[in-house]
Amino acid sequence: MDIVYIRELEIRTIIGIYDWEREQQQI
Repeated sequence: MDIVYIRELEIRTIIGIYDWEREQQQI
């Protein structure tokens, strides 16, 4: 696997969790 791919995947996961937590708080 490419390191750049793993780095991008980590960033996407962190942003996804951040957006998910923000949506959960709005409810």
